[in-house]
Amino acid sequence: MTLQGLWRLFKQHLIWFILFPGLAAGTVYYFTQHEMKVYKTKATLYTGFTSGYSLRSAQEGYQHDYSAVSNAFDNILTTLNSNQTLYYVGVNLLSEHLHLTKPNPYQLSATSFQALQKAIPAPVWQSLIQGGGQL
Repeated sequence: MTLQGLWRLFKQHLIWFILFPGLAAGTVYYFTQHEMKVYKTKATLYTGFTSGYSLRSAQEGYQHDYSAVSNAFDNILTTLNSNQTLYYVGVNLLSEHLHLTKPNPYQLSATSFQALQKAIPAPVWQSLIQGGGQL
């Protein structure tokens, strides 16, 4: 097929190239016009703790590459900020805080202890503690 033949075919069916996308856009708009327009996404790309390092890194006279060191710290920070890490740290902290009977300045301040007591009703608190303490 030549370019002219393709152009002629395109002109013959131009109405369909306009009608179908317009109809699809109108349908999507109509069915989603009352939806909340809040979107959030988060992704983590894990490339390892010590990217850029090798066995020779500890040898005397070995020069470290700035980008390799920067990459290693970026990977550590990415791992610490990942959703899975934050979830497990949060669950473990909540488990420890549920076992407290009174505020402890080394673990949970008095205001935070009161806020936790207000956030979790006493029956739920007791059932979590009696259930083994692991969330």
